[in-house]
Amino acid sequence: MTDETSNEWKPKSRTDFNQILLESVNESISFALGLPQTPELTHHLQSYIGLSVDKMPDNIDLLFSSLKDSFGTHGSDIPKMVTRRMYQKAGIPFYDITGTNMIQQVNELKRKLELLKPEVEI
Repeated sequence: MTDETSNEWKPKSRTDFNQILLESVNESISFALGLPQTPELTHHLQSYIGLSVDKMPDNIDLLFSSLKDSFGTHGSDIPKMVTRRMYQKAGIPFYDITGTNMIQQVNELKRKLELLKPEVEI
């Protein structure tokens, strides 16, 4: 077994918050619905909740409340699923802290990722 193969299960450290958010939302919705992730599903999600991909990172509260409303009884599980997946993709441990909601957890992840981004030289 090569070293590359043995590390496949480990999350890769990434710092692009927007990409991590979008992937995590799409994967969580696909998992919750038991459907494969497709461009049609992504388009439907955007149309249904009224948020384009580029607006989602700045409207986490609206995104999460729309996801909750869309999934009825188990809707509150979706934001937690998205948040956990985001932390996993970033390679940062997730701790479910009593008294903090998932929006706060996502904003904290965004802050951490900003600190991890390499500085761009001008």
